[in-house]
Amino acid sequence: IAGMLAGIDSARPTSNLWGERWSKLCANAQANGVAAATGLGQTNYEPTTVNLSSSGQVPDSCRVVAIAGPQSDFTEAEVEALARFMDDGGRLLAMLESRVDLLLLSGLLADYGLVVNDDFVIDTGRNGQAVGLGIQVPMVDAYEGHPITDGFRMMTLYNMPRSLTVADPAPAGLDVLALTTRSSWGETTRGESATYDEGEDLVGPLPLVVAVGQAVEETPQAFRARMRTGEPAPVGDPLLVAFGDVDFASNALFHFQGDGDLLLNSVNWLAGQQELISIMPKKVANKRIVMTDAQKGMAFVGLVLLLPAIPAIAGVLIMIRKVK
Repeated sequence: IAGMLAGIDSARPTSNLWGERWSKLCANAQANGVAAATGLGQTNYEPTTVNLSSSGQVPDSCRVVAIAGPQSDFTEAEVEALARFMDDGGRLLAMLESRVDLLLLSGLLADYGLVVNDDFVIDTGRNGQAVGLGIQVPMVDAYEGHPITDGFRMMTLYNMPRSLTVADPAPAGLDVLALTTRSSWGETTRGESATYDEGEDLVGPLPLVVAVGQAVEETPQAFRARMRTGEPAPVGDPLLVAFGDVDFASNALFHFQGDGDLLLNSVNWLAGQQELISIMPKKVANKRIVMTDAQKGMAFVGLVLLLPAIPAIAGVLIMIRKVK
């Protein structure tokens, strides 16, 4: 057990498992990505570590490179190695954190039409307060049409994410998958402030998840037919998926509603395994039903008031009929 604990997010097991050390160990276990790595392994992927600073290149056997919450910017050599990897047909999954300066890495994403904003998102319209979290945890329950989110109806949470802006004009093949509400903003002040400052903060709705695929040429006839049927635009070969958060893939949130499914769907799309999207095996344990205040009120009226009243009403009607 000590050997296992030592490998979890640099936790240091000691004989004192209670008190402060135990609290830190639990916090580390919630923040790491063991659940995500396990989910990838169950889908027949083999997660490995790539050290770009020492090797200078991505191994030929690697199909998708995942950047999971970098705490410092990449070097020029590392960014060049990633650029060569993508030029040669590799795919990129970028899961970023707020309050981290990523100038060079942001430059690589800008080449594909993405602007990584230096902010963290606050959403007072739809957030994690329903599950005991705060307004700094935006909740998304509606998604744009894309192979990753086709038929996706589950909620996802993002802990203090940074927003991703699409370049203007937006390049073909770029799709915003998840947006915050109009009651959100991108807080640009680094601190504990959570107050919207007009002219400084970014105005919602703000993109949190963006997918980029190669542009697909479409004939005028095909375009008109698609407009009549309402089908989404065709998506070319995948290039990258960018998230403004990495905590959604941590142990704490991976099994919340659709967080883990959205991650695995993104990897499947990038790896060219579209047939695996949305059909991953589900865990029954530790699943919460999240309802809005209106839904809670309807459930209370139906289950607590109306349902128990049915037998009583039926009994009264039977007695009335017998009296008659």
